[in-house]
Amino acid sequence: MIETGCGQYGHDDWISYDLNFPGRPNVVTSAQYLGEPKISCPANHDANGFYLKMIDYNGDPVSNAWVIWIAIYPDEYDDPNSDLMIETGCGQYG
Repeated sequence: MIETGCGQYGHDDWISYDLNFPGRPNVVTSAQYLGEPKISCPANHDANGFYLKMIDYNGDPVSNAWVIWIAIYPDEYDDPNSDLMIETGCGQYG
């Protein structure tokens, strides 16, 4: 099971899933504001969604940044140390 999302969010926003995951998925986030990368990660995530934590390089909370995220719940997932691999990419597109 895989769900992706993109939108404008801020620090401590709750992002919910459209899918009904049977458990807590693995989540990866990426964020930028005005073309400048920001530090983002999911926190307190569960089968329904996650709180987005997002700061700049000074440690200040960020609002209205563009965030992309992916949530993955493998059908056979039973061990957090399994061979699950997530690949992401970044680029500038015209």
